[in-house]
Amino acid sequence: MKEKITSLSKVAETVQSVLNHQSFVLFLLLPTNYL
Repeated sequence: MKEKITSLSKVAETVQSVLNHQSFVLFLLLPTNYL
């Protein structure tokens, strides 16, 4: 169970970092929208 919680916190950390770089991700996705 403890390992599950650890992996969940890692996932949450990843999601948070992705949200922090959301504008960067959107910037990367913009060119693909115009293709």
